[in-house]
Amino acid sequence: MRVAALLLFGALMTSCSGGDDGGLSEPLQPAADLLAEPEFVSDQWPNEDWGFDWTGSIKDTYEQMSLEFLPVDGVRSRWAKDEASGFLDQEVSSFSSYADAEDYFRDFDPRSLDEDFPLRLDASSSYSNPVSVADEANVYCLGQEGARDQCGVWTYWARYGPYVLRLDYIAGLVFDEDTGVLGPGISLEKFLSYTKPFDDLLTDALTAGEPEQASSTPPAGLGLVGRSV
Repeated sequence: MRVAALLLFGALMTSCSGGDDGGLSEPLQPAADLLAEPEFVSDQWPNEDWGFDWTGSIKDTYEQMSLEFLPVDGVRSRWAKDEASGFLDQEVSSFSSYADAEDYFRDFDPRSLDEDFPLRLDASSSYSNPVSVADEANVYCLGQEGARDQCGVWTYWARYGPYVLRLDYIAGLVFDEDTGVLGPGISLEKFLSYTKPFDDLLTDALTAGEPEQASSTPPAGLGLVGRSV
């Protein structure tokens, strides 16, 4: 069952109990509760020399944007490989309504935000996760050069009801004398092997304690990530 259906069920239960749901007045969980734990990456890939780097709020970044649909909460964590040869960034934002999350997901799609990291490849159709509760998801190569076999910047951009997840792999810098350029990066297959555990983690967090439903068929238009492409 998808996140939208989960929250709709909760709204219906509130209505039946005499409460006034008033729409989604606040996210069900703080964004920080949806971040991976610091040891998550090293536990998942123990032979890859990943270490936790930092985590923190990104609300100050949001407040600099002139938006009508500002996130109500936002956090980011970073993991770095040995000798800064690569980075994984996880960012979770939460919104007070589905409409705000949908607007943010559409208008801040990273494929078109940065001329320094233009879209090189839309690989969204290459990712499918049968258990994911993401309502929308995209996978991009945004490196200055890149292809399926090798890209220096990969991004997974997904919406789970009122939450938006961004996962970036960024290659480390390679120096030639005093000049540093982005390294060649990793393949799409490797990036998707990073993506699925983060997708599963958020899915598990959002479906914990989920009530049993009479039908497992997702509502029309939802759960695209969970279907074969």
